[in-house]
Amino acid sequence: MSRPLCYTLLMIMKDNDTFKNILLACAEETLRDAQVAFRQLQHADGRGTTESDYAKLECNWYQSLHRRYQD
Repeated sequence: MSRPLCYTLLMIMKDNDTFKNILLACAEETLRDAQVAFRQLQHADGRGTTESDYAKLECNWYQSLHRRYQD
């Protein structure tokens, strides 16, 4: 049995807090909710956000949306 993509990516990137927060935020129903969750997660970790972080979040959120409706 293969593991879900997000689990695999978390294991690969286990030291990258921003990437973890992006993956966690991608579970939200809307892109706006994902952006708010991402900002809150980054703030809780004492980290800031950049435009490129939000671009990565958006790309990953659309990919996760596609996977949700593909299954």
